[in-house]
Amino acid sequence: MPKSESKKDKPRRRRGNGELSKARRKEKWVAKGGQQRLLEGIAEATEVKELNNCPGQLDHVPTKGKKFRQQVGKLSLEPTPSSGSSLTSAPADGIYFVTPSEQARKDMSPGHPGVFAIRCDNVITEDGQEAILRCWEEVKKSPIKWSQPHSNQSSTPGLHLNIWNMYSLIPHVTPNTLQQDAQAKVAIQKFLEAINVHVAPMINRLLKFYFPEVSARQQRARQKVSEDLIGTGDWIDFGGAFFTVAAKEGTASEIFHLDSSDDPDTITWTVPIGRWVGGDFSGPQLNTKIPVQSGQALGVTTRLLSDSPTLTNDGDYRLVLTLFSDKFLMKHADPTPQ
Repeated sequence: MPKSESKKDKPRRRRGNGELSKARRKEKWVAKGGQQRLLEGIAEATEVKELNNCPGQLDHVPTKGKKFRQQVGKLSLEPTPSSGSSLTSAPADGIYFVTPSEQARKDMSPGHPGVFAIRCDNVITEDGQEAILRCWEEVKKSPIKWSQPHSNQSSTPGLHLNIWNMYSLIPHVTPNTLQQDAQAKVAIQKFLEAINVHVAPMINRLLKFYFPEVSARQQRARQKVSEDLIGTGDWIDFGGAFFTVAAKEGTASEIFHLDSSDDPDTITWTVPIGRWVGGDFSGPQLNTKIPVQSGQALGVTTRLLSDSPTLTNDGDYRLVLTLFSDKFLMKHADPTPQ
């Protein structure tokens, strides 16, 4: 008698990767309670701090140097060693939200994300962090031209990479990206490609899950950018999650400041990578310090909230990626007034 066909001999059925197959798998997953268990797990790991007032004290304050600091002083917002220690500390891990109360929402713009800050765990894998750091080291080894420190935000140099709409009527690739030696350009491209692979997809998922209206607006802006920058390269396209990458070692900014060029209805993401102690996000308007460790991501409405991270300990190493969308670029996402 012929031998029966063993399992090893039988041809394997390939799992479908088409949209229809994915949809069917999702239906089965939902039917078996997968989605419900996921949502329950997220809820269990989430802590929410609710504010009764919309922190808009700095909406119309001049954001430049001395005038800004004078106004901040009048409002008693700038953190000091004593006030910093009095801020409430958020938990070190888990999903953490700072949101407006129902009453506070009435004072917010219709397009506001409805959150002042969000911190999420396990956004960037360890492999992803290592890949980004390797590419960053290549950037530093190249004959790179750094951004000069901004007197109102930072005392040390960094880089502003990819795309923005600053100083122009249309979106364009930043000078830090283009005006470089050939070797530096190659290193920058690989660095941005690593961010494209390991960071942008996760930020996009967070936006779609928690802030679908913000995500849709980001996609409308992406469409405009795609039209203006056809042929530039896939490596500058972060899928609409954000458009500009500010990269800097140590801390994003050593100076208490307001990011006046950020769009007020978008979320700016901070992704730190490395090993360090300290460096919490200090938000006096939120009365909160939020720890952010490697692999986590912090999203903040930075146009409305002043901030200055606390410093890390000597000998620690941290690369900070600040991922944002400027207000001029995001205007392309909004309907033109008739």
